[in-house]
Amino acid sequence: MSTTAHRLFAALLAAAILFAGCQDPGDDTEEPGEMTEENVSAEVEEFENDLNDALQSAESDIEALDNRLSEAGEEAEAEFSEEMGEIRQQRDSLRSQMQQLEEASEEEASELRANMRETRRDLNRRLDRVALEAAEEQDEFVRAANERMDRLDAQLEELKQDAEAAGDEVSQETQEEIQELEQRRDALQEDLAAAENATEEEFAEMRSELVDGITETRAETAQALDNLETSIEPDREMRDTPSE
Repeated sequence: MSTTAHRLFAALLAAAILFAGCQDPGDDTEEPGEMTEENVSAEVEEFENDLNDALQSAESDIEALDNRLSEAGEEAEAEFSEEMGEIRQQRDSLRSQMQQLEEASEEEASELRANMRETRRDLNRRLDRVALEAAEEQDEFVRAANERMDRLDAQLEELKQDAEAAGDEVSQETQEEIQELEQRRDALQEDLAAAENATEEEFAEMRSELVDGITETRAETAQALDNLETSIEPDREMRDTPSE
């Protein structure tokens, strides 16, 4: 486990011990979802691994976009120069916040994790939009859009699996949101199939809506994933804390 994970583990375990201290003496029954050393450690490592994966994916996307814009010429590089600069700033911000976690208190770590999730979502939204807007030719755009749709499919699958694993802790509102996101995904796939076979004039009219639709649906699916993750743990703690 890394230094960051050790410190986060210690903070979360301290909270778990506090809750355990409130239980009746002799009550050794471990309730489902209880904050044990094993599952606290797993949650800390999962968060850290997710952020590392996000940074690696961002690095790969940035490199691919730099190459594409360079090949497209100085005009394309100038057009997206400001946006690419902000993307790099957000990537660097994530790196910095990962380092800050090593010295963070429990309260500071909780706030940092929330900020990092938000930064990650906005970073990916920007990367999606540049990847699509920089693809000017119709066939190039369709390839870029299909690649982003594959990522959306992976997000939706993860969201459904997490919701299923959470069971009764998932609200009806979340279940309805998942259904809506799946419907939007299906509609986008139909529009993308139509764009692939569209005339040049038709494609020009469809392009902007596809960029917005794919970018925002991906971002909202990421938001749903983060909301589900952060909502379950407080519910679990409330359930495991005995009433006085």
